[in-house]
Amino acid sequence: MNNEKKFQIPLTNLCPLRCEFCQNSDQIQKDIVCITPDKVIDYIDLAVSLNSNILEFGVLVGEPMLYPIDHWKIIIDYCKTLKCDLYMFTSGIY
Repeated sequence: MNNEKKFQIPLTNLCPLRCEFCQNSDQIQKDIVCITPDKVIDYIDLAVSLNSNILEFGVLVGEPMLYPIDHWKIIIDYCKTLKCDLYMFTSGIY
């Protein structure tokens, strides 16, 4: 039995690819969003309160490697204090 409880958090909708299956596949991206580290921490806290043991940052609507590196540092440092497992899946381009 698999006891993994994953919680996926999209960080940005910015992506240079236009995969046909993606909900963010417009030819010209508009309304680019990067959620703040504070908002990501709110989502992490929600995930922990729901007993999620795996946090995933991925390409649901954007490329996580295009999220600002200074924001990543804040998020990773926070997750270290919680001892969460972090996973990131990317397009493999960056």
